[in-house]
Amino acid sequence: MAHNSGLASLTLPNRAATTRWTYVVTYFPGDARYVGAPSALTEGAVLRVDEPLRDLDRFPVVFDGAWTAGRGDRV
Repeated sequence: MAHNSGLASLTLPNRAATTRWTYVVTYFPGDARYVGAPSALTEGAVLRVDEPLRDLDRFPVVFDGAWTAGRGDRV
């Protein structure tokens, strides 16, 4: 199951004997800047206010360009 961050979701309590795991992926635009607000995503990272998110261990670049429609060629 996948949701975007704009969707409210509710699950019932886990009554099973096994752990219920969740994997969360958060995407930022490539030019996103740190605003200084506290967040679990930035906790412990060495960041400066108004600078790009350059901690590549925490914020790796997953796509750095555009693709042409339908062909998969880079622009």
